[in-house]
Amino acid sequence: MEIVTERLILRNLQAEDLPRFLQLYNAPGIRRSRDKAVQWEKQPDLFHWYRQQNPHSDTVFALGIYHTQSELLGLVFCYASRIHPLARVDETIGSLGVVIRDDLQNQGFATEACDAMLRFLLQERKVSRVLMGCYASNPASQRMIQKLGLMPLPLHLRASAVLARKIDTKELWHELTFANWHKRRIAFLEGKLA
Repeated sequence: MEIVTERLILRNLQAEDLPRFLQLYNAPGIRRSRDKAVQWEKQPDLFHWYRQQNPHSDTVFALGIYHTQSELLGLVFCYASRIHPLARVDETIGSLGVVIRDDLQNQGFATEACDAMLRFLLQERKVSRVLMGCYASNPASQRMIQKLGLMPLPLHLRASAVLARKIDTKELWHELTFANWHKRRIAFLEGKLA
């Protein structure tokens, strides 16, 4: 799979990306939600590994974010699921996460990659809404999520997920419905939204 944006290429990781992937994914800011570092001696099957991390997902995508064909800037992880703990009956939802190299943050790469994946999940995969979470201690991610148009997850949904131990109490969760995304796209195309 490959998605091309104005500055980026989102595609499957290559074997030569393994050292950079491990460096990115084991960075202290990224590891705060996991007990231990990820370690592989050979090229991982990233699809199967990410699927194991998200057993409630039906379809998984784990892509490298490249500035050129060879420069790995970050990773984007997403899935579409009908059996997610926050999914309503007969609903397919998506979830999206992103990691960008420390030296390349605050340049819009995460926003651009996530915008492309939101479009992919909502238009191509036909999910009804997409969830994104970040830690309260990460204001840059909070700004990116708001810029993408996601709204805070309704408190009753967040509370039930916390009680079911599906999400961390320190995480802030947001959602973007297809209807709201579509309205934002039209406003943007008409020049009403920057």
